[in-house]
Amino acid sequence: MPEIFDDICKEYQSEYGSSIREGVSAALRPCIIKFETDYFDKDVAKATIVYSYLRGNGKKLVMDANTCFNAKGKIVPRKNILKVDYLDKDVLFCRK
Repeated sequence: MPEIFDDICKEYQSEYGSSIREGVSAALRPCIIKFETDYFDKDVAKATIVYSYLRGNGKKLVMDANTCFNAKGKIVPRKNILKVDYLDKDVLFCRK
């Protein structure tokens, strides 16, 4: 679940005493978004390499193949989004 949705679910539960996490999670579709940016760090490089290796070898994805992008409040312009690949529910990340 994207961190922003996780934060919203936590705040909702804190405010109203009931959880919406399961409903929100069920409504989301896991995906990988390919976009152009000047942002880069070692966590992105590591996740890219792990993801590429696992997908290229037909293996199940693990959490090390995932990372979060933080644009520090700046949007990614639509023209920078190159591709959106939706993942099947059975391809979801698992713990090592």
